[in-house]
This record gives sequence, C-alpha cells and structure tokens, in this order.
Amino acid sequence: MEPLTCPSPLTKKYKMRNRLIPIWCHTLHKMAWVKSIKNSTQYTKEEIDGIEKINKLFFILAEEERSKWEQNLQENLLKIPQGIPESKSSVKNLSPKQKRFREQLEVARDMDLESVVEQYVDLKRSGAYRLVGICPFHNDKTPSFTIFKTDDHFYCFGCQEYGDVIKFIRLVENLTFKQAVKTLYRFSQQN
Repeated sequence: MEPLTCPSPLTKKYKMRNRLIPIWCHTLHKMAWVKSIKNSTQYTKEEIDGIEKINKLFFILAEEERSKWEQNLQENLLKIPQGIPESKSSVKNLSPKQKRFREQLEVARDMDLESVVEQYVDLKRSGAYRLVGICPFHNDKTPSFTIFKTDDHFYCFGCQEYGDVIKFIRLVENLTFKQAVKTLYRFSQQN
C-alpha cells in the first residue's frame, strides 16, 4: 500500500505537528468523509472539530495557491509578444518529392479498405458493418479476418494483426511504408 501524503498547501506553509493531520489526510479522499468521521465513535467532538478546521485551512490555502498561479499565468501571458516574426530559417520548405509524397499519402489513407482487401481475400458480409474472410497473414481454416466498416480498419482474431489500408498492403505485399503508399496511390489511379 502506498504511503499517504498530505496535499501540499497545508504541509508547505504551516508544517503543523498535529496528530489530526494524518487522520485528515487519510480520510480526505473517501466519499462523505466528514459524515463517516462524525458517525464513528473513534474520535471525540474536539478531534472532529480540529479535523474540520484543518480541512477549512487547507481549502483557504489551496485557494491562495490557485490565485497566485492564475496571477503568475496572467503575468507570463502579457510577456509573450503579440506578433511572432517569421524567420526564413524556422519555416522549412518542402521539396517537390516531399510534397508529392504527402499528396500520395492523403490519397492512400482515403482508399476504401474493402476494395483493396477484395483483391486478396474473398469477403462475406457478417452483420451490417462487418465483412469476414480467410486471413492472408497466417494459415487460417475458418474466417477470422474481419473488416470493420464503421472506422475502416481490419482485425484478425487468429493472428491478432490489425490496422488500416496502408498496414494491410505493407503486410500482404511485404513492403515498406513508402512503398505501400505508392502502391495504393497507383491502385487509386487505376480505379
């Protein structure tokens, strides 16, 4: 069991050596802790009053800490310059190859998973939003490969492979990420 630590405002500012503070720390995180302390016969009325005073003191100190933090934040926000000048070194221009790859990546991510998987797996409808088939990634006898149409991803209940259309092409064709993106881009251009 982890040792209980008292919240910081109380211990930082006053460092009280009161035997009621550990009781307060222990019960503070429980639901209806004040009621449970009052109902127990373990503590006297003076001890309960002392614990309630500690609780009030904590919330006063916590509010002071919060207002100091907010004031600090406001001061720091005022120090931030309104217009940040753009320097040529901070803006990285993309090369034509990088721009082209980004375009291909967007097209590849937008590809319909079902139309790509149909090229490799015989799919059958299983409910309104699922398609199932024999998994191409392992020796499968019963359909355990599932396509979920709601968020366009696949999962195999046999080998636990999962992912999107890019990962499917990477796995089935044994390609790198870039090669898979380019393959999907070419496939989209043909259809």
